[in-house]
Amino acid sequence: MMQKFSDCIPAFLVLLVFIAALVRKKDAYTAFTRGAGEGLRTAVSVLPYVAAMLVMTSWVSCSGLLLVLQKLFSPILNVLGVGEGLTAFALLRPFSGSGALGLLSDICKTYGADSSEAFTAAVMMGSTETLFYTFALYFGAAKVKKTRYAMPVAII
Repeated sequence: MMQKFSDCIPAFLVLLVFIAALVRKKDAYTAFTRGAGEGLRTAVSVLPYVAAMLVMTSWVSCSGLLLVLQKLFSPILNVLGVGEGLTAFALLRPFSGSGALGLLSDICKTYGADSSEAFTAAVMMGSTETLFYTFALYFGAAKVKKTRYAMPVAII
């Protein structure tokens, strides 16, 4: 069975790293395991921030706060041309990628996959980030306490 070249690129990169380590007379296996250990420690240190964001995202959805925010922002977003079907999506996307994906599926079912609402939501899904999750994760891992203008600029 023939494999695509792109499927082999990761294996070639690993092989290239090990060849470079042999040429430089470095212990590639020890360096790999040390790096994996540092990665595991980073993952463990970030876990509380990830858990906090998952709880907050679930709370926003389950508490009804998302519906309140949708009703609050609908008039403003309607003036900007954002339909009612996209308001919840636009509000949830900065918090939760999986929640926004579920709303994208609902938008496609409700309005049709070829509708302007579905197209707009798909573009928003592909071109935006889960800002609050990302900020909590990366700033938490880096132990950043004062984010200054990072959040307002990212939201804008």
